[in-house]
Amino acid sequence: KIAFRNIIRHKVFSVINIAGLAIGIAACLLLFTVVKYELSYDTFQPNYKRIYHVVTQDKFSDGITYNPGVPVAALDALRLQMPNVLFANIFANYSSQVTVNSSGSTSFDKKFIEETGMFFCEPKFFQVFNYHWLEGNSNVLNEPNTVVLTKKVAEKYFGNWQKAIGKTIRLDNAITLKVSGILQDVPLNTDFPLGVLISFET
Repeated sequence: KIAFRNIIRHKVFSVINIAGLAIGIAACLLLFTVVKYELSYDTFQPNYKRIYHVVTQDKFSDGITYNPGVPVAALDALRLQMPNVLFANIFANYSSQVTVNSSGSTSFDKKFIEETGMFFCEPKFFQVFNYHWLEGNSNVLNEPNTVVLTKKVAEKYFGNWQKAIGKTIRLDNAITLKVSGILQDVPLNTDFPLGVLISFET
């Protein structure tokens, strides 16, 4: 009763206090949600605490910067120097054109520009990271000119992911790739937003 009377008696002061408290709580909840999401990246992987991302440290006169990868030649050196560590190579490819042969004829009839989600990938990537395969397995990436799609991308290209296996796509009007596997869609909170995985042998 006393609190209610004070609110009625000091309306402006009460509105300012209650509004400030509400804004403070909303801001805290928003910050908590953002921080929780950022810290959840790749934690859906069973062995995420044992996985490390190798980066390049560049030293300049005005400071140090970090790049999210290493030169391709460094991989063989790392594997020689640390044989007890499992290294997996994945190479991001941006803004590529994918032409799809959805009809099964000799012509490619649909075109897509993939800004992100396209990678050249070694089979060993799936020894480090655990993803659910709907069709095929990581061994298909041992062969050149093969590609693995996520369910979402396969449905975008072919309408039905079950019909995608054995179909072909063309990368940048230069490389023809055979769809040899389908992955379950990956969560959004990942450093590797997989969509189109081309065998590194290609």
